Amino acid sequence: MESVFSAALEQMIVLFLLMTVGYILQKKNLIGHNAGKVLSDLEVCIFCPCLTVATYTKNFTIDVLSEKLSLLGLSLALLLIFTIPFSRTISRWLGRTENESAVYSYALCFSNSGYLGYPIVRAVFGEAALANMMIFCLPINIAIYSYGLYTLLPEKGFSFKKLLKPVTITPFISIVLIIFGVKLPDVLNTALVNCGNCMAPVAMLLTGIVLANYPLKSMFTNMRTYIASALRLIIIPFLVACILYVINIRGEMLLLASVTLAMPLGLNSVVFPAAYGGDVKSGSQATFISNLLGIVTIPAMLSIFYVMAYGI
Repeated sequence: MESVFSAALEQMIVLFLLMTVGYILQKKNLIGHNAGKVLSDLEVCIFCPCLTVATYTKNFTIDVLSEKLSLLGLSLALLLIFTIPFSRTISRWLGRTENESAVYSYALCFSNSGYLGYPIVRAVFGEAALANMMIFCLPINIAIYSYGLYTLLPEKGFSFKKLLKPVTITPFISIVLIIFGVKLPDVLNTALVNCGNCMAPVAMLLTGIVLANYPLKSMFTNMRTYIASALRLIIIPFLVACILYVINIRGEMLLLASVTLAMPLGLNSVVFPAAYGGDVKSGSQATFISNLLGIVTIPAMLSIFYVMAYGI
């Protein structure tokens, strides 16, 4: 348990330092005004997809993939039965306006499982656990660009085109490669791995750059952001872990489900509204506070979930 805590804490400190660098670069105008947009595009179009393909093709075969269907089922069940209804109910009370409620509804439903969760799980539990987490997150990624986008921007409606993002397409491409037994050339695999390794540091630089556009003082003055962060980081994942424990779901399924939900608020609660004219302030405040508190909560929660999952 101690090793899990120390490994997660070290990873969180490293990532937070990178977020601080991004914040300073943007605040001091040392980078272009469109740097955040460029880094966001690189994450969605290159780094995260490359990490997905490299991890899937290295860790999976058809037999292994067929054994992981239970992860997909658990992820979908949690979305439909717990996180979506829970987030919609709480956000009506938490938000003072319709736009603010929409931000909290999204934030409580979807954590930063990709940009932050992937590198933390990879660093603490290894590549095999990361590969399984990516399978677990497939329904979540699809829901983010469908239900999630509609939640933040209800007036924009739903479009199938919004689902056609590299980050949502590459898992299926990877599965096709696995089914047909395609072995990637070493030089291509090396390029994919190197690009995938860029995902975590670039994501945290991007977080700092986005947050630098808003007054730092205002980030600490909204008590609702602390409530949302506590729900996101502690209450929701712990409730899920307890439910799974009671119904005798243990091991990796409990661990991955709980860890995924214990990540801070995702950047999309800022990026989507910024792109389409929604409430950016609430998302930026809650994102900053949850990432800051996550330095302490994530190592602690990962240690608790590891004990619940494996009894160690």
